[in-house]
Amino acid sequence: MVVVFAMVGLIGSWLMIFNFCFPLKYRDEILAAGKTYSVDPVLIAAIINAESSFNKDKVSPKHAVGLMQLLPTTAKSMAEDEEIDLFNPETNIRLGVKYLAYLIKKFGDIDTALFAYN
Repeated sequence: MVVVFAMVGLIGSWLMIFNFCFPLKYRDEILAAGKTYSVDPVLIAAIINAESSFNKDKVSPKHAVGLMQLLPTTAKSMAEDEEIDLFNPETNIRLGVKYLAYLIKKFGDIDTALFAYN
């Protein structure tokens, strides 16, 4: 019983820190993608912050698009047959996290995956 309360306290603390550090417009999308692809939502938010400063309309000089700065060719490879709109936050986050999860699996560690993502 004490362990359960301790776990609830830790999870609650983590969520308070997460919400304080990242008062997110796209919180639900980040949490959903993180859960679907087993990627830490704090890492996802940090990538979005670094890549686009949470600007869903950002396009880089290299033509990377949206919150997670996906190249259209990379997004298409992650989307399979679905139509994609990389300016749509849910789509961009979902495909970006799917790509990140693929890189983590491919390289076996987060650090290398992050280098490859960038």
